[in-house]
Amino acid sequence: MRKVRQLLAGVLCIGLLAGAQIIACGAEGNTLRFNEDGTFKIMQVSDLQDIGFLSPAAKHLIRNALALERPDLVVLAGDNIANFIPGLPEFLYRGYAKLAIGQFMRIFQKAGVPVAMVFGNHDSQDSLSREGQLEIYRSYSVYTGPDRADYRLPILDARGEEKWQLFLLDSHTDAVKTEQLDWLVSVNNRSVPAMVFQHIIVPEIRDYLVPSTSNPLGYEAPNPSEYNYVRESPCPPSAEQYCGELAILRAQGNVQAISVGHDHTNNFVAAADGVDLINSAASGFNPFCNGDEDRGVRIFIIKEDQSKYAEKTLRYREACTGPAVRLMNKVNVGESGGIRVVWTYLTCLIYPLLSLFK
Repeated sequence: MRKVRQLLAGVLCIGLLAGAQIIACGAEGNTLRFNEDGTFKIMQVSDLQDIGFLSPAAKHLIRNALALERPDLVVLAGDNIANFIPGLPEFLYRGYAKLAIGQFMRIFQKAGVPVAMVFGNHDSQDSLSREGQLEIYRSYSVYTGPDRADYRLPILDARGEEKWQLFLLDSHTDAVKTEQLDWLVSVNNRSVPAMVFQHIIVPEIRDYLVPSTSNPLGYEAPNPSEYNYVRESPCPPSAEQYCGELAILRAQGNVQAISVGHDHTNNFVAAADGVDLINSAASGFNPFCNGDEDRGVRIFIIKEDQSKYAEKTLRYREACTGPAVRLMNKVNVGESGGIRVVWTYLTCLIYPLLSLFK
């Protein structure tokens, strides 16, 4: 009996140590390296706005995009969760946030792909603090971020030399702040290219979209196509909230792009005198969108040779096929928030049956 107890104690000890290692990995972050072919692929997932039961259609998009593209890093570009129960005390909301974040983080954990994250305005409005949310993210070993909202991710070559860098910035409910940009300038490695991910676009976007009389919004995307479009008015911060971020980043000389979400049905790349302004359409089914053509993920490919990045959009309709998936899309696009939420809950229940007909 004593030997059995000793064996069980040993197994428990090993389990605890393994669990500690997993938590430590999430806390310290994962080293990001270029592949043998000198490339590194990033998948941007925007505006999931998870309410605790992530739409099965959104899960399909994420899983299929991971399988098709095999990214080296996923960047969650803000509004990852949504405060579906306003006014709930934090000690109760913590469990709700854990449930919501787990809906998508478990997918990435199972796939073994590193994840970075920025906060959006809906994350900022939630009843759980940033520190509380970060604690949940950091409980997953694939999470690459530290215990703060703004951070830098270097990407190394096989020799361990830094060849690229990513900046993850919290744009709060309106804009990135002066002190955040002061920090970025202080840690920026100007000898290598950089890309910035945040949730909300900068006000200068209106200067770099194309004026249009045919689009009632008054703007058109440069080189308009099925992948480059403006379907809602850009929603940047006001002049009072803005601290001149674009000029500061442009002055760095090595920042190639700012990539955002927030404006759910806009999807474009606008060249802004050296720093591209990139808006990616929503990946989730809780934000209002026009249909599956307005949902997808953006793929970035950066290279060890430090040349300009490449990008493309992978839309829902391209990543997800079959009658069951198309039906999931239809029932997840409601005409009002209440209808959409009801459909989200119902489809969580009926999806196992629908999936038999894929």
